[in-house]
Amino acid sequence: MRKFQCLRLLLVKDFRTTIRRWGSLIVDAILFAILIAFCYWLMKEIGHKKAEKKSTEEKLANLDDVVVIKWPKKLDYTDRKRVEISMNENFCPNLKIDRKGGEDKPGVTLHVTKYDKTGVEYDIQVISEKSLVNTKEMYPNIYGVWNDFQSSQPINSVKTAYLSQLCFNLAFANITKQKIPPLEAMVMPETVKPSPFTYLGPFFIFIMLIMAVLLIREVCIEKEIGIHTYMVTMGLPRFTFYLSHLVFALAKFYIFLAVTLGLAIWLKGMNGLYFVICVFLFTNVVIAWMIMSAVLCYRSIYAILLVTAPILIMFAIHLAFIGQQVLFNSMMASIYCAVNPVTAFMLLLYHMDFTIGISEKFHLIDNFEYYLPMAIPGGILILQSIILLLLAFYFDYVLPLDNLPKEHPFFFLGFGKKKAKKPDADADDTEPETETKVPRDQLNIIELTKRWSNGDYGVNKATFSAKIGECTALLGHNGAGKSTVFGCLTGFLKPTSGTIEFPENEDCEEDRRVGYCPQWNPLFPKLTVKEHLALYCELLTGFEPTKENVKNLIIELQLYEARNTRSENLSGGMKRKLSLGIALISDAKVVLLDEPTSGMDMVARKNTFKMIAKAKQTHAVILTTHYMDEADKLADAVVVMVRGHVVAKGSPGHLKGKFGVAVVLVVYFDFPYTVDRDVLVAAIKAVMFVVQKHCPLAVLDSPIAGQVDILLTSANRREFTFLFAELEERKEELHIQSFNCKMNTLDQVFIKITDKTENVKDRADPSQLIREFISCRRNVSTGAGLFFHQFHGLAMRKWQNTRRDYIQPFLLLLCIFLAAAAMAYFHFKRKGAATDSDFMEESLALADYQHMSISLYGHDKIGLQSNLKKIANKHEYVEVKLPANNTRIQILQDKRFLLPPRGLAYFFETYPNVTMYFNKGFPNGPYFGIDAYFQALIPNKIKTNLALKIIAVKDKKNVLKESGNSLNPSLVALMVMCLVFPVIFAVPGFLYADERFAGAIHLYKRTRLSYFVYWFVGFLTDAFMCGIVIAIIMGFIYIFDGYSHYLLLVLFVVPVLLLLPC
Repeated sequence: MRKFQCLRLLLVKDFRTTIRRWGSLIVDAILFAILIAFCYWLMKEIGHKKAEKKSTEEKLANLDDVVVIKWPKKLDYTDRKRVEISMNENFCPNLKIDRKGGEDKPGVTLHVTKYDKTGVEYDIQVISEKSLVNTKEMYPNIYGVWNDFQSSQPINSVKTAYLSQLCFNLAFANITKQKIPPLEAMVMPETVKPSPFTYLGPFFIFIMLIMAVLLIREVCIEKEIGIHTYMVTMGLPRFTFYLSHLVFALAKFYIFLAVTLGLAIWLKGMNGLYFVICVFLFTNVVIAWMIMSAVLCYRSIYAILLVTAPILIMFAIHLAFIGQQVLFNSMMASIYCAVNPVTAFMLLLYHMDFTIGISEKFHLIDNFEYYLPMAIPGGILILQSIILLLLAFYFDYVLPLDNLPKEHPFFFLGFGKKKAKKPDADADDTEPETETKVPRDQLNIIELTKRWSNGDYGVNKATFSAKIGECTALLGHNGAGKSTVFGCLTGFLKPTSGTIEFPENEDCEEDRRVGYCPQWNPLFPKLTVKEHLALYCELLTGFEPTKENVKNLIIELQLYEARNTRSENLSGGMKRKLSLGIALISDAKVVLLDEPTSGMDMVARKNTFKMIAKAKQTHAVILTTHYMDEADKLADAVVVMVRGHVVAKGSPGHLKGKFGVAVVLVVYFDFPYTVDRDVLVAAIKAVMFVVQKHCPLAVLDSPIAGQVDILLTSANRREFTFLFAELEERKEELHIQSFNCKMNTLDQVFIKITDKTENVKDRADPSQLIREFISCRRNVSTGAGLFFHQFHGLAMRKWQNTRRDYIQPFLLLLCIFLAAAAMAYFHFKRKGAATDSDFMEESLALADYQHMSISLYGHDKIGLQSNLKKIANKHEYVEVKLPANNTRIQILQDKRFLLPPRGLAYFFETYPNVTMYFNKGFPNGPYFGIDAYFQALIPNKIKTNLALKIIAVKDKKNVLKESGNSLNPSLVALMVMCLVFPVIFAVPGFLYADERFAGAIHLYKRTRLSYFVYWFVGFLTDAFMCGIVIAIIMGFIYIFDGYSHYLLLVLFVVPVLLLLPC
């Protein structure tokens, strides 16, 4: 129940945060309005378009092109002429026959290799500038083809080629006196009902990415603040942080989908419902990937980049390399779906569009051998979302990025958990049962050791205790091991060895034994003071606090006037007060305070002292501080650490008596601040001569300045009166303005202990360091010298940042790799498709082609069906009687979606003329159908092969123009730069965003650095860095024939346009 309570509270927090971020709300509202308007317009507009019904009839009489016929050299001229005359006079009167033809020019050539009375063999050679397809498969098979399909994958049904084939075959049959009924070739009719869902798919992808960016930014802000770490430290279930954001993201996305669902059902009925289901499946993948990105990245800028870039790249890969056709190759489509969720989503929409376009039902699991059923990409999307979520939570436990303890890689199997100690078999268990265990009322740290992976010790056998009712101050230099001890106590770190015994507390769960006020402020920016205390109180104790209790705590924290102020608007001191209140609100017996008064004013510090004094009555309080007066006032016990070792511990009075000095003599000189240093040194030496005359063990304990501190040991206590009298008497002579004494403090004790432990002998003279700094300040440059120094400093800071932030070089190298890979792919694809040396050859043998249905309508008087079966029995031959009052178009439309897919249909109702219809989705259909017709009627007389060849267009006037659908390399290069340049020029923005967030620009402004120099140097350094990357990319573009003078304009204009906004 507590886990659900935490989840509920965090969801309420997320809701409050969202409604108070006006920028995000405005963006969500705009996206919502655009979504509704676009969906309504697209569904309404495309839904009213009428279906197209057409059939393309290709008659021989209309053939008015040029065909080249190449005959064997040994063939008699009379035989050649007879065939050509028969073609022109009997079948193709408008056909122009050429015997020579140009080499490597677009056109059709019939290359005859054998011609005699026994038969003829020839190749149909098609040379084209378009992307020709040569395959034995039909795609899309069951659904036929609609208009948009041609633009993405052109069909090679070149009219001149297959009609020349038909004309040549008829002429040969006529000359050899074969009784062949005349044949006409026609394309199967198309019925298209345009659907909006393919257009809506990419739109929804971009909408979801924008929403994911807004959500992941909120998650990473809380991670950067340290809230995730703090909540786990306070004993909250580890998975609830990401789970709350996951549930909230799902709720937000589902609201959008619910509105879209209502609109889609209203306009499109059940088809709209299916569309929303597809979007729902892909939405889950996007949200799961968003959570994964939040886990893998600590900074929001990298998380945003990680959540958007892969999806956009996968979308681009789908459009460029996959497309619609893969839907009809089920195995490849399944593989693509498994590695690319965008492809799975788009194939679902393609499936919907095709089925809606032909008024067919959706196919979920059937006919896998012909097309990809909807269940496969849908199931893959579900599986991907589940796997991504499981991996996200797994990585949060195993590879956390926010200093949380790492779990064992197989923690879910029970590995890495602390095993309960088994009772000793030899132990004497004869103790009386009436003996009761004495409760432990203090925190015991025994031989605590933490060793890092490099062999250094963070803490080495530290032993001390902290009692309930006392405040223990943990003192030490930076790096002494204080934070490591706190990390072990809070659970951040796992000790290498040693024991930590917490006070017994029946009211507190084991994982909530510590109240913690960290150095940072674990505050939600959009929650108020009152909401913070109520939220954390219920999270940490499990009970909802009363309004009166919250009010009293706010008054005690002196934050009543700011009770309704959001934490982002609080001052630094107020934030520390609120963090202290959160630490004290829990029911833990141990409270850790890490520099609790940092950033507070004197009044607030005194009030904090009172709160800590009150809290230690019922808690064991351990605090770290750099204010020795604070430790002196609050601490009942002091523990001093040096280099991981506990070197001293005891009460402040005990340590003062053991390590302290008797008196600190403070002398103030009456010199002006412009006095020469030599005069000041001489005066100090004179004073030290007088002091050491009475107290030989006196030591100067401050830098050379207008005020000095002199330590007087207790061994010379009797001489203090004479010393003070002489100093008073010789004040004018020694240039003393005044002097006084202060008693021994914890500062001197701490310095003495640490110096003694570290054996510091040659400590640098602070006065020497101050003097060097002042000389540097006086020797500042001006004019051009100042500009060059500033330029050098800013350039070096840019270089160091880029070199040490591994993400930035990785992104730049990734851009170079992607650009080179894209150019290489298109180059070799184009080179392979447009080779000038080889033809793509294919046999037209009936038995070699895909299993299909061949329909025969009407009375087959010539025995075509039986003859076809003799040639290839693998296909399904269907003889159908012609129904009354039905046109051919209606017949083909009603029966075209049966399986196996129909490749050819022959009509005999106009016998002796025969009409053949071929499927437009069958690239070799017309050649195949004509050859099958003649093979069936005059077997072994005519043998035809198909040969295709593609040549590139050479247009000197416009290198960006290329005929057909082939991709020009310059156009590819332009697309590559459009995709890669935004990423390249986004990298420089990381540094500027960090400096603005950290306030570094404000510090720059307080120096002699102007905004103009700052941004001018930034522009130049970024242009240089990005220019190197662009030069490398341009090198690859040049290597792979993508260079053009148009790209030079892009190369100079785009960087300027992109760098200036950065």
